[in-house]
Amino acid sequence: MERKRAQTAVEKQQDREEGEAYRQLAEQYAREHMEIERYRKATQNDIKHMYDKALENKHKIKKMEQQMDEDEDDELRIYAEAKKKIARIRREKELQAHQEKQDARDHMTGFLGTLQKRAEADYDTQIFRAQAQREAKELREEQEKHEKQQKMQESIVKHRQATMKRREAEKEMEERQEAEMNKKKEEADQLFHLYQQEKDKKRNQNARDLAELHLRQAQERKDREREVRDNEAQEVHRDKETNEIERQQFQDYAGRVISYMDENERNTYPLKKVYNEEMKRFDDLSQGYRRTGSSNSNSEKKPRSQDKAAFDKTKKNLGFQWEIPNK
Repeated sequence: MERKRAQTAVEKQQDREEGEAYRQLAEQYAREHMEIERYRKATQNDIKHMYDKALENKHKIKKMEQQMDEDEDDELRIYAEAKKKIARIRREKELQAHQEKQDARDHMTGFLGTLQKRAEADYDTQIFRAQAQREAKELREEQEKHEKQQKMQESIVKHRQATMKRREAEKEMEERQEAEMNKKKEEADQLFHLYQQEKDKKRNQNARDLAELHLRQAQERKDREREVRDNEAQEVHRDKETNEIERQQFQDYAGRVISYMDENERNTYPLKKVYNEEMKRFDDLSQGYRRTGSSNSNSEKKPRSQDKAAFDKTKKNLGFQWEIPNK
C-alpha cells in the first residue's frame, strides 16, 4: 500500500513537471505569436503611412494641376513641363511605394516564414520531447512492471515454498495425530475387549446364578408340590375315613329309624329309597377315593361337601333328625 502511494506521488510529480514544461512552451509560443502580431501591425502601419503619403502627394498633384489650369496661357509650356515632371514624379513615387510595399510584404513573409519555421521546429522539438518523455515513461513503466512481475514471481515462489513447508508440517502433524489416535483406539479396543470379557464373565456368572436359582426354585416347587400332594393325600385319607365313619353312622341311624317305623307300622318306602340313594352316594365316594388315592384334588371334595349338605337337608325333610334311642 505504501509502495502504491509512493508510486502515485511520483507519477503526480512527473505529471506536474510535464504540465510545467507544456505551460512554458505555451507561454513561449504566446510571446512569439504576440511578437509576430506586433511586427505585422507595425508593418501594416508603415504601409498605411506610405499609402497615406502617396495619397497626400496625389492630392497635392491634383491641387497643383488645378492651380496650373488656372494660370494663363503663357504658362502652358511651364505647365506642360511641370505636368510631365509631376507625372514622372508620380510614377516614381508609385513605383517607389509599390517597391516599398513589396519589400515590406517580402520582409513580412520572410519573417513570418522564419517564425513559422521556428514554431514548427519548436513544435517538432515539443513533439520529440513529448515522445521521448512518453517513451521514457513507457520504459519506466515497463521496468516497474517487470520489477513488479519479478517481485510477484518471487512472492509466488516464496508463498509456494511456505505452502509446501506448511503442508508438510500439517501432514506430519496429521500422521502423528493419526498414530496417536490409532494408539488410543488400540488401547480403547483393548479396554473394551477386557470390559466385554468381564461383562461376559459377569453375564455367565449371572446366568449360572440364575440357573442355580431356577434349579432351587424348581426343587422348592417340586418339594412344595410333593408336600401339597402329601397333604392332599393325607386329607383324602382323612376324608375317606370320615366318609366311612359317616356312612357307618348313617347306616346305623337309618337302620334304627326304619326299624322304629316298621315296629310302629308306618310307611318306610320313602326312607328306604333315600337310604338306598345315600348308600349308593357313599359307595361312589369311596370308589372315587380309591381311584384317586393320594392325588385327589379340592374339586373332588367339594361335591362331597355339597352331597353332605344335601344329605343333611334330606334327613331334615324326612325326619332323620329325630332322636332314635339306641337298642
